[in-house]
Amino acid sequence: MEIARAVSSEIECHATTLGDLWQRRDEWVVLTKSALLASDRDDIPRLHALGHRLIADFIDLAIDTDIAASVDVLLASSFSQYRFFRNWFPQVMTLHLTHHVDLRMPAISTPADWARFGYFGRLANCLHAEKIADLVRLVEPNDVFDTSWMARLFESNVHYAIRAAEEPCVFKPFLKGFVAAHCGVPIILAAADAEARHYLGDDYPFVVEDLSLRSVRRPIKLFANQYATSTWKSVVERLKEIAAQSNRRHVEEELRAVLDAIW
Repeated sequence: MEIARAVSSEIECHATTLGDLWQRRDEWVVLTKSALLASDRDDIPRLHALGHRLIADFIDLAIDTDIAASVDVLLASSFSQYRFFRNWFPQVMTLHLTHHVDLRMPAISTPADWARFGYFGRLANCLHAEKIADLVRLVEPNDVFDTSWMARLFESNVHYAIRAAEEPCVFKPFLKGFVAAHCGVPIILAAADAEARHYLGDDYPFVVEDLSLRSVRRPIKLFANQYATSTWKSVVERLKEIAAQSNRRHVEEELRAVLDAIW
């Protein structure tokens, strides 16, 4: 909401509960993950009857096709999700809005001696977490209000971001890539990560094809040997471009375009 208020002083932006919406009328409503989990397809026409216009944001959430087909706007935080929405719900306006890095994140300076690997996120989502802990520092935020993990970003100069299998039709934004870009460090990814390929290209070198434990551990060691080489430096330069695509100014411009499209 902080970014939304900065984009336009003419827009009143506030958080509310799904229950409170039944007492309000004629508003643009962004149905977030928690609201979508608590909603069913019968709620959509009831909200429309109150004059509400509905934007569904299925970030990190399996897509309810009945709800997706019934809202006024689908908001995609990843390009993979954007393409999915356009293909499956062509009758619904779909708009893309990049998921920015946490606005509380400080400027990061990282070690410059040798490759130090770090994973930042829920350990349940980290592929082979326990089996790679001797190679990768594992840092898990406690909750959305916890910022202590950000101090640990200073310890690593390459990020590990290979996830365990996702649910079908759950699309994640390239947030771990944006965090790495903000830190100015390379990131290790699965070759099958479509969102990563969109941003980094098919020739990005620090990817893993085979996600078996043995095949994941070996590239980590190989990538460590490339620290400070020309390949490593070219990757860092590429990540700087990604940082510019996920900073606050860029997201504000995209949000301004979203508002122009629906207002």
